[in-house]
Amino acid sequence: MKYISAFGPLMVLAVLVLTLSHCGKDNPAPPAEQVQLDKLKKTWNLVSVTLDGADKKAPAGQIQTSFALTISGTFNTANPKGPYNFTVTGTEAPSPWPPSGTWLFGDDAESQIIRQNDNVAITYSISPSGQLTLTFVCSGCNYPGARTETVDGNWVFVLE
Repeated sequence: MKYISAFGPLMVLAVLVLTLSHCGKDNPAPPAEQVQLDKLKKTWNLVSVTLDGADKKAPAGQIQTSFALTISGTFNTANPKGPYNFTVTGTEAPSPWPPSGTWLFGDDAESQIIRQNDNVAITYSISPSGQLTLTFVCSGCNYPGARTETVDGNWVFVLE
């Protein structure tokens, strides 16, 4: 009994020190940009596309059914907003997309990216079923092959 009463306060102190020594050592949550980049990095294939509400998927429209957007890049903690890369296949001129380029995360990494080729802000969302919706306004897209009269307007791309 003498040992228990003598060592009791020391045991409580030891348990307290061990408990407190583990505080703050949990892995911090990764930055939103890293989480979103991991979700976005892949090849996305066309489901539907509209320009000002009109269907633009071929054969009636100018965006081919083989349209694919590939998003790539490696997260950099020193520059979390990017730039990251994209390539587009399956388009014919005129298109609201350059064949390749870079992009950055916007102010809200969970819903906005900025295409650096032409400074177009793109709002994005990923549905629970895994579809990526990209919404943007093309106003005088400045890259070879674009004809503003056929690419200017409100675009909505749904990809999976």
